[in-house]
Amino acid sequence: MDIKRSKNTKKGGIDNSMENIFNNLSKKELEEIFKDYLGSKEIGIEANSFKKYAEKIKNKYFSQVDYSLGICMNIVEKMFFEKIAYRYFTE
Repeated sequence: MDIKRSKNTKKGGIDNSMENIFNNLSKKELEEIFKDYLGSKEIGIEANSFKKYAEKIKNKYFSQVDYSLGICMNIVEKMFFEKIAYRYFTE
């Protein structure tokens, strides 16, 4: 299956209305986040590196709604893996 996405597309939120918070991170930064993610999953906790991004998303997009940090962490996790997939499998 051939996956194509415009290289100019910067969206990546739950409904593509918000900018993907990982757009400007380097490969090294993404790798460090992924290592934290794997280590956290091994011991059954949320990735600490996702927390600061979840707080940014919550403050920027959901300050007027009662979204928990956990919901925002799920959004951030989805954004993270979408960024990796699009960056390394479509370019």
